[in-house]
Amino acid sequence: VDVSAVVARNNINNNRLLQVPSTIIGQPGIDECDWPGIVCNTDGYITRIKIAFKRQLTGTIVPEIGLLHSTLKWFDVSNNQLTGRIPEELYQLTELERLVLFKNSLTGTISTRIGNLDKLSYLHLRHNQLSGSLPAELKSDAGSEDGIRPIRYFNVYSNQLTCRIPENLRFRQAVYFDVGRNQMT
Repeated sequence: VDVSAVVARNNINNNRLLQVPSTIIGQPGIDECDWPGIVCNTDGYITRIKIAFKRQLTGTIVPEIGLLHSTLKWFDVSNNQLTGRIPEELYQLTELERLVLFKNSLTGTISTRIGNLDKLSYLHLRHNQLSGSLPAELKSDAGSEDGIRPIRYFNVYSNQLTCRIPENLRFRQAVYFDVGRNQMT
């Protein structure tokens, strides 16, 4: 199964930007709001994507994911066969609360633009091939509601990260924090 995009809907003109195999969604031609794993708001815009634990998605997360910048709150395509980098456009999803990409084969680095995701409370990237460092932009700043990021769950276990853990992360609401099986200090 080859997927050229991981679900995106153009909030300007409602163009469909994804072809998903019928084994995942059933009948072709069904509105994406009716697909299993997709939740839309009352205006018909995608707010949650959870196409996980199927090992059926292959390909890459395409830049068009950024078109959901004003509506997407959950993005979970974990335990699939996705490859390539996390596109910079994903970091335009300023309403994103949950980012779950674990158990894929994603490469590259975590962008400094992750600092744009002030509402992010759940970040799960374990078991990929991400390299580089944890961006200092993850730290809390005045841009967050009370100066403290709302991150409650942070997991980058078993990647290829090589860095020091940034000072001043201030994840005071965190109940889970795992950076194991990397080369971090």
